Formats: sequence, structure tokens, C-alpha cells
Amino acid sequence: MKQTGHFTYGALANHIESFAGDSGRADISSTFVNPFISRTFEGGWTLGTQLEHTFDHENDRDTGVWAVFLSKVTRIGGQSVSFGLSPKYWYKDSAGSPEGLALRFNATLLFPR
Repeated sequence: MKQTGHFTYGALANHIESFAGDSGRADISSTFVNPFISRTFEGGWTLGTQLEHTFDHENDRDTGVWAVFLSKVTRIGGQSVSFGLSPKYWYKDSAGSPEGLALRFNATLLFPR
């Protein structure tokens, strides 16, 4: 992750590989990548976008989600809170993934030092 002025950008990634355990269970080989970029604005606002893409190597499937997010940090009775809204679009579907669009709302209590 890197922060330059009002912009924050970076990527998260991980890979999970099974190598031991019960031989009766299915093997796992999955890679997840999550590039993102956001910009902060006056008044505690943030606007950003991100991809969440999972490659299931064992089953030759992948799933991809594109999201745009808008959040606002504010105070309620002395408590810092972040509210966020994020429409999501599945641009690459696989078995079991939702179709089309979704909307996510979140509220997070913040405890700065």
C-alpha cells in the first residue's frame, strides 16, 4: 500500500495450497488478488475502486468482482464512525457466485490513538 497526497493505492494478494491432511478431502489451490485505489476529500469523504478476483486452479474457475466505494467519516456523540456504500458488479461469474449487481452498506466504529 502506498499513500501519495490524497491518494492511496496498492494490492492485497494471497495463495492457498493444500499439501497435507485427510486424503478424502478435495485439494485446494486458490489465488486471490485485490488491487485498489482511493482518494480522500475534504470533510472526511473517500471515493475509490477495487477488483476482487479469485482464481480456483483446482477446478479451473475464476470469479471477479468490481466495486466502487464511497465512505464518510463522522462523529456520533463523540464516537468516530465510518459509513460506506459500495455497488458491486460480478464481471466474471463461476458456479455459486451472485449474478449481476449487489449493494453493500457498512458502518465501522473507529478508535484512533
